[in-house]
Amino acid sequence: MPAQWDPITDRYFRSARSIAEGLQHTWIGTEHIGLAMLAAPGSLLVGKLRALGRHPEEVEKRIKSALDGTDGLAPLAEGGIALSPRMRHMVAMAESQAASDGCLAIEERHLLQALIEGGPGDFIRALLALGIEPGSLWRARQQALQVLTETAADGPQASPPRRDTLTPSTVPVRR
Repeated sequence: MPAQWDPITDRYFRSARSIAEGLQHTWIGTEHIGLAMLAAPGSLLVGKLRALGRHPEEVEKRIKSALDGTDGLAPLAEGGIALSPRMRHMVAMAESQAASDGCLAIEERHLLQALIEGGPGDFIRALLALGIEPGSLWRARQQALQVLTETAADGPQASPPRRDTLTPSTVPVRR
């Protein structure tokens, strides 16, 4: 894992590890990270799903259903748990995005973007099975950023939230 995570992303990886250990899995994959993000009521993922009119619980149920078929795996190795090859790739993508954004740490938005753009793991398959196009989650974020930019350009107002602190509760409603 990278040396630097922001506190929210670190919490997701700790939660994903706990979820994987609880399932006796020897790896942390996209499905474990997805479940960790879905368990956090204020996460970007939960906010995006709700903005699309979807319930996070339905995605969680679909991921858990996919995991039911993994009972033939080796038991958890003593003393550690590894990232799956796909998850290592996602982390590398998130690191690259954080660096290109000039961030010192991988943030939640970088992780979510990597999960969406990184290919069809169990997390993406669960979204697709429910008719949720993964890119729509990212477009919803981009549209919210556009609203913030336009609102700021309309005249002197309170400063909009910094791009790296955008959460569903800080997105202004445009009427």
